[in-house]
Amino acid sequence: MDVGGFSIGEWLLLLAVLFVAVGPRRLPEVGRAIGQGIRSFQRALNEARDAMGRPDQPPPPPPAKPKSLLD
Repeated sequence: MDVGGFSIGEWLLLLAVLFVAVGPRRLPEVGRAIGQGIRSFQRALNEARDAMGRPDQPPPPPPAKPKSLLD
């Protein structure tokens, strides 16, 4: 079974390395900081998408039709 493109064994190995590198006391703190960083990134990405979807300036008017050469 794959979760996010990783197998269960890979997730366990990743968690074990993280546990050893950070330590058991700081693991919740690091997880919380990572979660806040991801949420902040997603919020900024959504704001950028909204800004691109709704430009501040209205679109320019279409060009006027040229007069015919016969007039």
